[in-house]
Amino acid sequence: MKTYTRTGFAIDFRRGEEVSVILLKDSVWDPFFNNYPHVDSIEIEYKESIPTFLELYTAVDDESNEDHMSNRSFDLKFEGDRYILQQEYSNLLSAISKFQIDNINNIPNPQNFDRLRVLVRKDTISCTYIPRPFLKYASFQALDQLKEELENSYKPLVYVPKGDSVLIVQAIVNRDRTLGDIGLIVGEHSSFYEFVLRALRKTGATWQPMNNNGRPLRSVVDIYIRLYGTNSFSISLTGRGRKLQIKDNDKSSRLFF
Repeated sequence: MKTYTRTGFAIDFRRGEEVSVILLKDSVWDPFFNNYPHVDSIEIEYKESIPTFLELYTAVDDESNEDHMSNRSFDLKFEGDRYILQQEYSNLLSAISKFQIDNINNIPNPQNFDRLRVLVRKDTISCTYIPRPFLKYASFQALDQLKEELENSYKPLVYVPKGDSVLIVQAIVNRDRTLGDIGLIVGEHSSFYEFVLRALRKTGATWQPMNNNGRPLRSVVDIYIRLYGTNSFSISLTGRGRKLQIKDNDKSSRLFF
């Protein structure tokens, strides 16, 4: 067994699948936990030292919940989840960034492990290396074409957003690579939303459903669309860590998310 030591670290590299890292408390998290006392802990996943995924755990007063804990998932590569985090936990992303610079960039990567998972509590931080995932999440390879379609078709005086020009849409990806039910989860119904909805409906069989060892699975994807100025769009999407927030009208086929 080799041990890597650094101020604040005790890292054990073990044979097999158990590889653990223990970090001492880091004051960079104090403002976050002080501002949001209902948060019990957060779990951050890193790939090549870059934060890619987040689980946020909060205490709940619910007798039916044995753990008395609720969790929410955020894909940190998805602009929609980053937008929600900025709205609800304004200093969390900056704390993650500072922690990455001060700590994560200095941790060595053992062989055969793809990701580092960091569990941050109010008074302790612990880490574990984990292997590669076996699932391929729902995705869409034609983002540039969709962006071009929106920008070429948009008419500012016809398709008017209400409030913020941000929409987050959830859609079901069928096994045949088409979209099923689509619903709005962030933003307001408007002519602008109807314009975006029509563009999504026109994408046809260009989507990739969740895949498990070559088997397509009917799944869920969230899509972030933002209008800048008069006709410039930003689009981002993810199929990882979703929770169903729209009505699923197809009861004959199981949904994976």
